[in-house]
Amino acid sequence: MKNLLVILVALVSFNLAAQDSKAYVMLSAGAVFPNGGDYIINSDQGAFMDQYTGLDLNLNVGYRFTEMLGLTATWGASANEFDQVVFNPDDLGEEGAMFSVGYLGIGPMFTYPIGIIDAVVEFRPQLVLSMSGLTDFEGGDNDITAKGSGYLASTSWVFGSGPGLKFSINIDYLRGKFKENELGGITTDLSSENSYIRISMGAGLRYNF
Repeated sequence: MKNLLVILVALVSFNLAAQDSKAYVMLSAGAVFPNGGDYIINSDQGAFMDQYTGLDLNLNVGYRFTEMLGLTATWGASANEFDQVVFNPDDLGEEGAMFSVGYLGIGPMFTYPIGIIDAVVEFRPQLVLSMSGLTDFEGGDNDITAKGSGYLASTSWVFGSGPGLKFSINIDYLRGKFKENELGGITTDLSSENSYIRISMGAGLRYNF
């Protein structure tokens, strides 16, 4: 009887620990590499020249329904500086302009243990419900805002699967399409060739509940 009570207590403690580690919140920062796609070179937007590696920040939350399957959501923003934008051959380049993107994604989460110091790898394919872009020209009034959608593919190596503070290495691939933009109060529908692509690599601090 005593042994049975010990086993029951151990099972309850294990289940509580497992429940505590199912949900998490993670704050990540990383380098976002010069973006690609058609949007940044479309003649309607101008040709963005000499782009530089930028910064990506995101907040990711998730909950595992089973050991391997869960649900996740990501709120993020990234920005790249570029030196020149040319709307037509007579325009002069503008220094210090910035192209930034904000996004919200939601989707499933797949978790796999890799057998090294209790680490796991996570795959988080997400549908980007909202993607907004801003082309910010310093010293000018020609800022362009854009709206679109897409998908986000994220992979994380998380060092530790139990409750508490953890560290992760993250790679994110965002691909989307801008469907409309606004310039000077005028909204314009964009063609199907206004794709946007970016890759970011970074690290995160994560708390498993």
